[in-house]
Amino acid sequence: MSEKIAIVVDGSLPAGLLANAIAVAAFSIGVRRPDLRGSDLLSADGMLVPGIVSIAMPVLTTSAERLHAIHTQAVALPADEGFVVIGFTEQAQRPQTYETYAATIQQTPAVKLCYRSIALYGARKKVDKLVGNLPLLKQMASSAS
Repeated sequence: MSEKIAIVVDGSLPAGLLANAIAVAAFSIGVRRPDLRGSDLLSADGMLVPGIVSIAMPVLTTSAERLHAIHTQAVALPADEGFVVIGFTEQAQRPQTYETYAATIQQTPAVKLCYRSIALYGARKKVDKLVGNLPLLKQMASSAS
């Protein structure tokens, strides 16, 4: 079975928040699926080059509203061993501690969560059905945004 990772981000974010949303989504997939890391390599002169993700990981862009809809669709799919959905919210970008974030999430209904990014991993067909029509993120938002 062919598998795929896709990270989808709210393209309207300023550069720093956009980079953060992508990094957190990618890291979170890596933690849940460490088997996707390729082996360490050696350069021609013997320098160790640590392994990186072994499959393509496109970063796609959409609106905040569509991001929320994709997350809702993804978590509503029938349970599939190996399918991973990770949502990174605006609520996660504000607090300075994980404890504050946890308290905020515990007090926020799911419908009120504002997604900054979503990471999806699983069967290519399933991932493509959710995000296959979205464009690639071509450039970072302006830091002046």
